Amino acid sequence: MLEAIIAAVAGVLGAAMGSWATLRSARSTHRTTLEAARISPEPTEADVEVVDALYVLSDDIDPEERRTLVEREQRDHYGTWVVLDIKLRNRGGQTAYVSGLYLQLSDIVNGFRPVLPDVVHHLDQIGHELRMPPSYTYKTYLENESQRVRVSQVLPPGETERFLVSVDTPQSFFRTRLTVEYNAGRVAEARSELIFLRADPAWINAFSMLSALRSRMEQCGTVAGWRGQVMPTSDAGRLCLDEYERNLRDLAAMYAAVGRQSDTNGMAVRDSLARVPSMRQELGLDW
Repeated sequence: MLEAIIAAVAGVLGAAMGSWATLRSARSTHRTTLEAARISPEPTEADVEVVDALYVLSDDIDPEERRTLVEREQRDHYGTWVVLDIKLRNRGGQTAYVSGLYLQLSDIVNGFRPVLPDVVHHLDQIGHELRMPPSYTYKTYLENESQRVRVSQVLPPGETERFLVSVDTPQSFFRTRLTVEYNAGRVAEARSELIFLRADPAWINAFSMLSALRSRMEQCGTVAGWRGQVMPTSDAGRLCLDEYERNLRDLAAMYAAVGRQSDTNGMAVRDSLARVPSMRQELGLDW
């Protein structure tokens, strides 16, 4: 009798142990699935960050990068030009497709890039210059208070990308709010404003300007072109100096606005401005 009772108890305990083992296995499998889900979540959306953005002069970038820009555009620029250097990072889990840059400008101060008289090589009977049209056109960025620049960059998850935008601008000073557009309407903003300040000492200097203008007027002879119009060289020279003087005044105001009227370039601007009347006399344009 005792043996039968023990056998029955053992059977019950065995069944209980089997059920517990089955339940434990099921719970373990469920827990493993949950842990795997936590370890391998669904990829998050792309999340672009503007790591760094600044304006630099072409002379300050790597020579190989400058050469690449020139080759890509099939042209060189007028002397030193401006490059927008941008670094982006994708902090998200999906690929980011960057489609554009939106540049919002403020505190714009017009600068200058003196236009010298053109040499007119041949004239027809009505006095218009005959020559082949240019094979390319310089595209001006940042001429207005807002500008959208189309780009095409791909940032995989976790990747960082750097690219350059060649900028041609008639301005000498402005502030910029930079917004990056990606993935059908998403945007990322630079953490701080970009400040651009450019002055070309070669053109600020009155002696350099005087030498360049005298040489060009001698090349032109009696007739010169000025912003698409043909006129006597003396008239083109006067217009050139008028523009030069106006722009020097604007530039002097710019340096005063940023508190730099006493630094080397600021003083050079004021000195050149004072020399404009004597430049007119030396070139015979003071009448």
